[in-house]
Amino acid sequence: MVNETKSNKIWSLTLVRDYKSDISDDIGTAMFAYGRTADEVDDECRNSLRIPNGLTHLLNTSHLINEALETGFCVEISRNPQNSDDWVQFTATVHVQRKESPFPFTRTRVLYVAQFPDATFEMVDLSGPCSEQKMPQKLWLRAVELSYRQLAWVLNQNFFSSEKHEQKTLDEWFNFGDADASVCQFTRPKSLILPGPVDKVQPFFESQL
Repeated sequence: MVNETKSNKIWSLTLVRDYKSDISDDIGTAMFAYGRTADEVDDECRNSLRIPNGLTHLLNTSHLINEALETGFCVEISRNPQNSDDWVQFTATVHVQRKESPFPFTRTRVLYVAQFPDATFEMVDLSGPCSEQKMPQKLWLRAVELSYRQLAWVLNQNFFSSEKHEQKTLDEWFNFGDADASVCQFTRPKSLILPGPVDKVQPFFESQL
């Protein structure tokens, strides 16, 4: 189960199987609603997305493919080395900076790669323009089951119904390029981009207390 923490050394992303958008039984094509908090997961203005193959690798490592396809899972992300077998180390390889119109500063997207070439994911830097925090060179990630409280909340939100539902992607909140709208239809990511570290991490249910 996920441990909620306010430490900025460990943060998490919750992914909920979204049967409203997709009913695939293939983890490579299954759609997930996602967010750092319950409010973000339940935000109807964001598109559900497929997961990158780096997260599929985490699910295989933790033997949680079936659970993820049925209900969802959480990804825990750590700046610090973790020794247990369910944690997987990823290394930053490519950094791309884009100006975020209309703001006068840039945001960074980083490609992280595990020791297996096909286990990758992208992460976006969410720190403010005045922050001295840099994107970590190495990260440790693991997949864990939804907590009982999270699962009860998911059931109450009717994510497992067949009603059509969409979430916006991170690239709709952040302008990652200068392409026009027609081009962006083809350049938006096919899988979700993970959120980078922030100064303070909110527990999943904090905003709903």
